[in-house]
Amino acid sequence: MADEYQHMVERAGTAWVKDPFIPSSAPLNEQPAPPAGREPSAEAPSQGPELAYTGYLQLGDRRLAVINGLEYMTGESIGTRGYYIKSIRPDMVVIGHVREPETIQLTIEEME
Repeated sequence: MADEYQHMVERAGTAWVKDPFIPSSAPLNEQPAPPAGREPSAEAPSQGPELAYTGYLQLGDRRLAVINGLEYMTGESIGTRGYYIKSIRPDMVVIGHVREPETIQLTIEEME
């Protein structure tokens, strides 16, 4: 076990062969624009964040939802406003909030 730990410590400081992150110059707090042809709803701010569920991946028993272009697993936080992924299905994602009992259900948006 000590050898494995030593190996991890030595590797932690080495340079990455390939950058695992998507290059972007956008600020982290900026939300993506809504898709063309869609008007933002006047009710949207009171119902929570502007979210688009556009993809579903299943790798073994792990399910991933693509929301606003980013991949999330069940239980992961979406941003910093207390929203998190409650459940993932191929056709729908349920979003919860840490302080609210209500949930937001997002159906998958088909891309043309």
